[in-house]
Amino acid sequence: MIKKLFIVGVAFEFFMVQFMATGFACSAFQLSDSDHLVGKSYDWHQSHGMVFTNSRKMKKTAFLLDTSETAEEWTSEYGSLTFSQHGKDFPLGGMNEKGLVVEILWLNATQYPLSDARPTVNELQWIAYQLDNFSTVKQVIADVAKRRISPVMANVHYLVCDTTPECTVVEFIKRKEQAPDGSTLKANVITNDSYETSVDHLKDFKGFGGTKAVPTDTSSLSRFTSLAMQLTVPTGKTAMEHALALLDGVEQSNFSVWNIV
Repeated sequence: MIKKLFIVGVAFEFFMVQFMATGFACSAFQLSDSDHLVGKSYDWHQSHGMVFTNSRKMKKTAFLLDTSETAEEWTSEYGSLTFSQHGKDFPLGGMNEKGLVVEILWLNATQYPLSDARPTVNELQWIAYQLDNFSTVKQVIADVAKRRISPVMANVHYLVCDTTPECTVVEFIKRKEQAPDGSTLKANVITNDSYETSVDHLKDFKGFGGTKAVPTDTSSLSRFTSLAMQLTVPTGKTAMEHALALLDGVEQSNFSVWNIV
């Protein structure tokens, strides 16, 4: 049975790298028909999970495997709620008191920048840094190139949204950071292909320049397309009901262990 959590949204595949090439690797979106809810289908083989409260004014230091790198240090400005399977200091996503949300998903195409002099965090604590320090998508975009991710295990990308209709998708392609302005996104959705690849695929479908109908399989590109096509369709449901219905629509059998909004 899928668990439902009506607080924060995110998912991340961290320690089980042998599963990285499989198709069950999550979907996320922002629903902007009322309260800009963010929904996440956490598709993974482990079903446990914890919600943590994170206080303001907490001093933190990034955990890095390479001790020659410069670990980022910071003090949290905002409190937050985060979801994790790996402990409080390694969030899989969450929402801070200003309404900033960060979701994390697997992306095989990720190539992180090479080591340099910038302060560094790992791929999970990058989420904590954003939630601790920023209140808007624009602030996150402005900060992306200022610090580097040194991965502990996983290739990922992020959906970042705030209390407006704007989101950004933060990716690391060919060792370069990418975080487009939210007003340029075709759809506030990510799955497990790069955003550019996903949007290019979307062009073949109704409402985005093509003639094809909503796809029904659960591949990454089909999940992206299905969510993008359905996000703006009136349903008569409440925002929460709509978000949960969209998550049910991208369910991947027994691997969809959490629906988080």
